[in-house]
Amino acid sequence: MDEETTRSPPIPRALLLLFAALLPAPAPVMADGEWDAGGNVYIAAGVARTPGPVSGDFYVLGGQVTIDHAVNGEVFAAGGRVQIAAPVRDDLQVLGGDVSITSEVAGDAGIAAGTIAIAKGARIEGKTWLAGGNVEIAGSLGRGARIFADRLVISGRVGGPLRIVANRIEIASGAKIEGPIDYTSGRDPVIAPGAEIQGPVTRMPSRAPEKTAEVRRTVQWAVPCFYTGVWAAGILMLLVFPRLTVAAQDLVRTAPWQSLALGAALFFTVPMMALVLIITVVGVPVALAIFAVYALLLLGGFLTVAFFLAERMGRALRSGREPGTGWRIGLLLAALALLALLAWVPFAGSVLMFLALLCGIGALALQLHRQYTGRRAAPA
Repeated sequence: MDEETTRSPPIPRALLLLFAALLPAPAPVMADGEWDAGGNVYIAAGVARTPGPVSGDFYVLGGQVTIDHAVNGEVFAAGGRVQIAAPVRDDLQVLGGDVSITSEVAGDAGIAAGTIAIAKGARIEGKTWLAGGNVEIAGSLGRGARIFADRLVISGRVGGPLRIVANRIEIASGAKIEGPIDYTSGRDPVIAPGAEIQGPVTRMPSRAPEKTAEVRRTVQWAVPCFYTGVWAAGILMLLVFPRLTVAAQDLVRTAPWQSLALGAALFFTVPMMALVLIITVVGVPVALAIFAVYALLLLGGFLTVAFFLAERMGRALRSGREPGTGWRIGLLLAALALLALLAWVPFAGSVLMFLALLCGIGALALQLHRQYTGRRAAPA
């Protein structure tokens, strides 16, 4: 079964401030956290809303987001509460906690939220993808929909086929489905006597057991290959950057909280910065470079933690003496095996692995910064 999802990147306000400097033309600041560039409007605020009719695309992030003026282009919105109360004349993409639509969307719509409500009188003319805990459709979906939900209630019109994956499905009296319904659920849908469905209602078998077996087969060979590759990368890191590797793993011991804080900051903000650059279009090459560096940072952070464990094991086995390169390479494999076992511990293992990764990222970045500032200060 194909699953199509759309996502609107969560963009922190501080990073959006960087955005003005990256636009292809000078971008006058309209308000705190708000820009208008070539008709496109970008807003980040606790309470955000359209400043007026928008001639281009509208990008918005906020705790509470309200679109109450027409948008001629696409809308990309992310927020705790998102309300679409004015026409959107192109596509709509929303990521939120509570999303409500009371107006018209002329293009396609992709929405992922805890609660999704398409009110009576609201219309989505294009294709629709919905993913949410509680989804209620009282309005009109012009070209059918793919819906993933815990509870789905349809009381409006759907002008095309429906593909549904849900725990509970309710088709209320007055609903009109102009096409077949294919659904996957552990329960039969509840269809009220007054509902009109112009096509067959077919239960589609779940492929969950097949997919689970497939995943298990893949894991059996993928996990050993992954850790072998990581071990090889660790050997390369130790041989090419021996001082950096040893100093970074030592910071995990001497500055754990500082490393953890810096690692958390880098883990969450770097990809968001790259997403902001992607939005500018002209910043795409820089964003790709950032993602490449980010991937190396994640790998380096993971290896830093593994080298820390290897160092502790080496000193224990050698009565406190510092292990040499050969010892570190051999014990790195043992440390990776220990981390692999830790990852299988339910919940607690995942949490510890994540915290260890953050600590490793921070320690590596801190050591890189120290070496950089040290080299700059040396000529002076």
